[in-house]
Formats: sequence, structure tokens, C-alpha cells
Amino acid sequence: MNKINFKKGFTLLEALVATSILMVAVAAPITIAQKGLSSAVYSKNQMIASYLAQDAIEYIMNIKDETAIANIGSASPSPWLGSLINCVGEDVSCAIDTVVDSGLGKIEPDKEDDFLYKEDTNGFYGYTAGGATLTNFKREINITETDPNVSALITATSSWNGGEMVVRTLIYNY
Repeated sequence: MNKINFKKGFTLLEALVATSILMVAVAAPITIAQKGLSSAVYSKNQMIASYLAQDAIEYIMNIKDETAIANIGSASPSPWLGSLINCVGEDVSCAIDTVVDSGLGKIEPDKEDDFLYKEDTNGFYGYTAGGATLTNFKREINITETDPNVSALITATSSWNGGEMVVRTLIYNY
């Protein structure tokens, strides 16, 4: 009588099933890590955009306050919005460089790409390119007088590839 000796081992089907399970077990944590990293980058960009918008509003409030101080006791007072008057209007967008203190400049519709921020070696964002790296942030300012010579709505919009942060505040002529 001949004995048939079967060797024990994996069949091709068992090897494919084991490989599939291993691939799913490795791919799931990698996908979760990738989603977490994307969320962290988006949150970072959101925070930077909110700081850039708030920075512009603080700068505008400072200009308004400086104008009010300069007008104390003046025989011919400046407009209450001071040098901001060129950027007042519903359809007017302005750019602002708070680092260089260059004031507000109107954004021309065909020049919007020129207003990308560059981050200098100290971490400040501005429009000057000297030794700075190009970033994907852009900031636009709009000032609308809600009640002439009494109040104005400031809208600062910071945008980046994939998002936008809008900050609004009212300022008063007091």
C-alpha cells in the first residue's frame, strides 16, 4: 500500500487573503494620519488668516484714532477716517501693509495676484519681497460708512488656497 504524504502549507488563496488583511490593517492608520495632517494644516492656515484680518482691523482703528487726536483743537479738521478715505466704498477693495506702514492702496481688479503675502525672516507678513518667501495668503480691506461721519463697517478678508476668513467690525467717530 502506497502512502500519500501531503505537505502542510499555505495555498495560494490563503496567502492572498492574508495579504489583503495585512494591506487593510496598514492602509487604515495611514489614511487616518493623512486626514489628521490635512486638518492640522487647514487649522494653521485658518489661524494665520484670522490674525492677518485682525491685524488689518487694528491698523485701521489706529489710523482713525491718530486722526481723531490730530483733530483735537484743529481749526480745519481732517475727515474722521483720515487717510482711509480713499478706500471707503462698497465696491472698493484695498490692500494694507502693516509692517512697512505704507498705508492703504487700492487693489486693481487685474492686479489681484500681485497682492500675495510674503513672510519675512521674523515671521511678519507684508508685500515687500526682500529675503521673503511667497505664501498663499491674500488680504483685502473694505470700509463702508454705515452712517456718514458717525460709523463705518470694516471688512477684512484674508484668503488662501482652499479657504477664506472674514472679520468685520464697526468703528465710531467718537
